[in-house]
Amino acid sequence: MIIAVASRSGKTVDQHFGQAESFRIFDYKSSNPQQISEVAVEPFAQKTPDHGFDERRFKQIVSALEGCKALVVCKIGETPAQQLLLAGIHPVRTDAVILEALKIAHDSVCGGQCKAPLNMSACPHN
Repeated sequence: MIIAVASRSGKTVDQHFGQAESFRIFDYKSSNPQQISEVAVEPFAQKTPDHGFDERRFKQIVSALEGCKALVVCKIGETPAQQLLLAGIHPVRTDAVILEALKIAHDSVCGGQCKAPLNMSACPHN
C-alpha cells in the first residue's frame, strides 16, 4: 500500500495538511516500510485566517499523491478531508512516529480485513 505522510522532521507526523510543502511517500508492504519518494506541493492553505477551499491547489495535491491510498497528517480541515475521500485517498489524523502512523493508516484503509505486515500479500489495497 502506498501511503503519503506530512512530516517535516522525517521522524513523526508533524505537519498540517494545509501547511505542508511536501509529502513523503512510503511503500508499506513489509515490516520495514521504505520511503520511495517525496513530492513537493504548493501549500493548500492561503495566508489568510478564513481561507476558502482552493480547488486548483487541491487538485495539484491530489495529482501529486496519485497512487496513494492514504494521507497521514497531524491536522486537516473537514472539507479537505471529505474531498480527499472522494478522490480515493483516506485522510488519517495522528501525530505518531512515522512507522506507527503508517500502520494506523494501513489499518484505517483495510478496516482490519488484512493483518499488516504479516500478511500483506492478502491485502486487497496493495
